[in-house]
Amino acid sequence: MMGIGLVCATAIIFVFTLRVRRSLPDEHQQSFSSPIDNLTCVLFDAKRNLLVAGNATGQVVYWKQPDDRAVTLDRWTAQPLTAMTMTPDGLLIAGSLSNEVFAWDFEENAMRQLPSIGAPVGCIGFRQDRLELILGLSNGVMTIVSPKSKNRHIKSGHRGSVKSIAIDPSGNILVTGGSDGKLIWRVADTKKVSGSSQLHQAEIGALCFTSDGSKLISGDWNGTIAVWNSRDGKPLKDWEQPDAVSGFIPSSLGLITGSWDGKLRVWSWTDWQLIAEIDTGRPIYALAAGINPETVFTVSNTAELDEWKISIR
Repeated sequence: MMGIGLVCATAIIFVFTLRVRRSLPDEHQQSFSSPIDNLTCVLFDAKRNLLVAGNATGQVVYWKQPDDRAVTLDRWTAQPLTAMTMTPDGLLIAGSLSNEVFAWDFEENAMRQLPSIGAPVGCIGFRQDRLELILGLSNGVMTIVSPKSKNRHIKSGHRGSVKSIAIDPSGNILVTGGSDGKLIWRVADTKKVSGSSQLHQAEIGALCFTSDGSKLISGDWNGTIAVWNSRDGKPLKDWEQPDAVSGFIPSSLGLITGSWDGKLRVWSWTDWQLIAEIDTGRPIYALAAGINPETVFTVSNTAELDEWKISIR
């Protein structure tokens, strides 16, 4: 009897597993399995050779394309990673809740820890022309890190954390978004404030400029998306998606957005109408552009990184 009961229990577990396994749409291309769980950050390097992901326990894993073998970097913190960026010369910069920032050189396979900055990093921006890092901190301060000068600390003007940073393609405009829902515009060289906007009523989790730098796009945790004139900082259009905006990709296909409701959406550049949608089946914590405009990678606080193909019907 025990043998029969064990067989029945195993069968029930097997059937239950089949039922709860997510159904993947045709747009799903492949999944990259990671040796670490809880992936919450993802990005490509400038040459699209390295696919890098970070997680909620301070670990970083990467895949060297087209090889699908995951490599885990040495652990440098046990705290969740809060922001990552990759410089054009292949240096990975990451910050965590432990007030620490580290840089990893993939060419030399070497890591160095930057001096403690006094507060957790909420976001990281990089100005290529000045080799300048802009760190937005949870205490409302921006720290400017440059190899040619000492670190500078600037009050951001946000009530609470600096959550997102965008620098226009020309390197002249710097915009920050805060947990207070405010956008603050600055002259990138001097960091002097040139304007502010308060259209959003929730934390701004995503910012990006269009490829020509003429427009800024912002998204918040309520699902509000807004388009701004970069020249004068005035709003041009705003609309809602059903859940929080977790990231943007400005693609030639349109503006691609990720959301906590698990949907990848594509919005037309001409009239901002929804032109494509993919239900990934999991909340999207972060997304990254692939090698071509049709490819998007997402992480969802699991041990998998998913690749999707966007098609406009």
